[in-house]
Amino acid sequence: MDLKLCTLVNNIQNNIKNNFYENYKNDILVEINNITKTDNYDVVLNIISDENFYDVLTHLYCSLHYEKIIKVFLAKLWYKKLLSLPKENQLSFLNLVLAIEVDTFNVLAVFKEFMTNKFNLSVEFFIEWFISLGKFVENDYCAFLFYNGIAQFTENNKILALKILNKLLNMEYSEIIHNLVSIILGILRVQNFDGIKELDKLMKDTENITIQKYYYSSLVNTFCDNDVEIKELNTILKEILDKNNKEIESQAFFMPYRVFLSTKKSDVKDFISEWLITNSHHNLSDLSKHYCVEYAQRAIDNPDNINSINQILINIQPISNKNKGTYKTLSFLLVKILQKYPEKFIELLENILKQNDLSVLLEEDYFINKFIEKINKTFFTKLFVSKNLNQRSFAQNIYIKNSDKVNLDSNIFLTVDDKLFELIFKETLLKIHYGNIFAKFIIDLNVRINEIENKSFKNFLDVEISHQCINFPHGCYETLQNHNQACKLVKTCIKKVTNYFDIINKFKDSPVNSFSFPSCYDAAVKGLTKQNKEILDESEKASIFMALCNNIEILYGNKHAHRTAQGISDSESFTHLTHSVEIPILSFLDPISEAFRSIDLNNDVLRLKKEIIDAK
Repeated sequence: MDLKLCTLVNNIQNNIKNNFYENYKNDILVEINNITKTDNYDVVLNIISDENFYDVLTHLYCSLHYEKIIKVFLAKLWYKKLLSLPKENQLSFLNLVLAIEVDTFNVLAVFKEFMTNKFNLSVEFFIEWFISLGKFVENDYCAFLFYNGIAQFTENNKILALKILNKLLNMEYSEIIHNLVSIILGILRVQNFDGIKELDKLMKDTENITIQKYYYSSLVNTFCDNDVEIKELNTILKEILDKNNKEIESQAFFMPYRVFLSTKKSDVKDFISEWLITNSHHNLSDLSKHYCVEYAQRAIDNPDNINSINQILINIQPISNKNKGTYKTLSFLLVKILQKYPEKFIELLENILKQNDLSVLLEEDYFINKFIEKINKTFFTKLFVSKNLNQRSFAQNIYIKNSDKVNLDSNIFLTVDDKLFELIFKETLLKIHYGNIFAKFIIDLNVRINEIENKSFKNFLDVEISHQCINFPHGCYETLQNHNQACKLVKTCIKKVTNYFDIINKFKDSPVNSFSFPSCYDAAVKGLTKQNKEILDESEKASIFMALCNNIEILYGNKHAHRTAQGISDSESFTHLTHSVEIPILSFLDPISEAFRSIDLNNDVLRLKKEIIDAK
């Protein structure tokens, strides 16, 4: 009687797509169980061609991966296939795992079970094969599938593994070789294999830093596979730190992190927490800081750890901006703390920002979205008006990118003196590039603007608000014009701008022969740019609008004209708009003056910072 499993295998090989597996799933699982119990794999192997083997293996895994028996079955099928081949063909068969047409990741899903078998291939082959597989999974989340298999291989092929280890120790350093050595040595040490104690002594006492790294990282695998006692762990950690070498320092932080994950002893976990609080500091290597964050990410699930985690995270600041992976983990960790312990999050963030601007964290959308969703506006506004630059910048940057979702607490602004308020306003202004954001900013600060006593700053606001309303007629002017609770200063600005546009609108849709804008002539006279020089040369011959005709509808009217060699064409009505962002009119017409405004604003910010510091 033909097996349903064999029919399924033939369908895979012949690329027949149907519902056969779904229809006979239970029968196929019974057959797999029987084959596993009786060790009668030949019934399947006999119908699988050599070139189709890995394709069949991966298809069966994808169909049956949720069944417990499937990994054992497929691993044994793979091993039986290997043994059925002539010795001279076995190496090439295993190397096929890395062929382009093979789904290597799904093969690796059964790699651990496959490596529980005994092997009789050369040391040289396994070194080459392991390194090739290691390169394939490098920097991939599935790398653990490969390295778990190496641990199984070592347990079941100790003599062969020791030979491989001795060869690896004499090869040029690489991360993959480092990982292989630490796993093989760590597992052999757990099993008290002959010769390991002598090898340990040589590696520990050597002056070769690479060998020392191998030795200490291998202890991680030993301790994780065989519960370590606190005294022994403390001795090893002290030994590593006493060497005062940055290259091996990270092992002292990788070890507690890994032991924390593997141990079930609460006293060991408590020791690790205290040890990390005591030994974490701002001068740690980047990798050591990374392991501290990884530890915190795993330990946060226990509410008893929140205080120690916060202290460790504060201790290791600042984290270098180049360590994107560390910040990625930190972003997920901070979200967990925010959701579970909001008060502790506020305390933590305030302290971290005193030492780290967290600019990299602003790129993590998941963190920013959760931060905006969960944080209260009182705390956010306190950051916004803080005398600490990092805290202010952090809040300002979030506000500018998310002004439609974030609100400021006007009562907090009323507690801020004029000088600090002026600094905050001008700092934020330097980062605002859109009229709708500026209008939202003015509305949020409306109550505080009404209380300003400094005449110079009042004059600045009068000019700036008027300027931006003209610069962005839709995003800024219309928004502020429709704001019913605008303060006196804002109302005055709106009135002036309304008069300005009333005058401008008299020219709407009419032929323009001569027109000038403030600062255009001065900028041209100074000869600051070729563009402004051309404006000066042509101003007596034709309208300055000529170069801008295609923008007239956006700026002031409902019609436009084209500039041609013969002059300006007759005006035509617009039929559609192709832009999605409002053009800043004044910035567009007079970029040089806009640049000088930015420089003046920057100088004001620097002056105000110095005055505030000197006043302390």
